[in-house]
Amino acid sequence: QISGIMLSYGILGALMARERFGKGQKVDVSHLGSMMWLGGNKYGIALLTGNNPGRQDRRSARNALWNAYKCQDDKWIAFSMNQSDRYWPDFCKAISRPDLLEDERYNNMEVRAENKVELIQLLDEIFIAKPREEWEKLMNETGSMIWERVQDVWDLPNDPQVIENNYLVDFEHPVLGDTKWLQTPVGFSATPVSTRKMAPELGEDTENILVDVLGYSWDDIAALQDEHVIL
Repeated sequence: QISGIMLSYGILGALMARERFGKGQKVDVSHLGSMMWLGGNKYGIALLTGNNPGRQDRRSARNALWNAYKCQDDKWIAFSMNQSDRYWPDFCKAISRPDLLEDERYNNMEVRAENKVELIQLLDEIFIAKPREEWEKLMNETGSMIWERVQDVWDLPNDPQVIENNYLVDFEHPVLGDTKWLQTPVGFSATPVSTRKMAPELGEDTENILVDVLGYSWDDIAALQDEHVIL
């Protein structure tokens, strides 16, 4: 899917080039190249510095406010606050630990990084004491911090943003019956899209396309089937 998205960008770029310069061109995309681009900052910095970034262990993340924490109900909450000094006071207030503001081990970004393992262990103990919904309420009440719930697939149908943007639609599957399915994430104000049917079985729409769209006769269809051109 990522390579398909990148290909669509490439097609748009090629169409724009054709409009400007009057010449078409081949557009080539691979899954490997797409995934490398997706992780571009991480891989690019590694190549520049010569350091293998590896996989980050959340238990020793340099910035405790760029991490995820497990709550009492086995659900997770994630924080993405790169400017940790800016958000640290509100964060300490939300977790009811104002004493950490004066603690010399944690009162600025540099010392928090030096004591990262100990700090994350402490925060793990704090967050596991309350369910996620309670933490969300506290975060919203305290200040403008950057956080979000870590969702699993079963959370999506009830997510307010998913509902508001119609990212999941009610769908009648020919075999499974009533279910929900993913809507395209791209919105068009003048030509809205919709999910109407599942992808066809192999050859399912061949006859309709040949007859209704391309004007083939049923004798033509029979001849193509005899020659094994179509199913």
